[in-house]
Amino acid sequence: MKTVQRFFTSFSDTFRKQGIVGKIILASVTLFVLCCLCSIPIAIMNPSTSTPQANIPAVVDTPTQQIELAPTATPNPVDKYLEEYGGMYDVYAEIISLSDCTQLQEKFDIASENNKRETAGTTNFKATLGYMMASDDRMKELGCYK
Repeated sequence: MKTVQRFFTSFSDTFRKQGIVGKIILASVTLFVLCCLCSIPIAIMNPSTSTPQANIPAVVDTPTQQIELAPTATPNPVDKYLEEYGGMYDVYAEIISLSDCTQLQEKFDIASENNKRETAGTTNFKATLGYMMASDDRMKELGCYK
């Protein structure tokens, strides 16, 4: 207890001896130290929460096996998006099979929200961009923008 009392006595003596600039600096440093000390228990007691993810499935980087297919007369539109953007076959197939403009817009919006969370140039960024492009192309094909 005496150590704490000596500290405050010494601090108040130093504070009284300072000019106006010294008092401002000393008070600012003291407030900064107190804020730092108070933030430690708050950070320990309050765990961070993650943001909820939208319904587009995550893209996982896994090695895939290349299968040689004989060329067909009409290329599958899903393959076009997979080749250019990567992602999941089922998601593209679902987007391309939709014929309701509202549902397509919802798919686009979900992919857009997920895309905003990704770092540019990553696999997930490209895949969500592909989902957006597939939705947009399908909406143009159906005349949703008229």
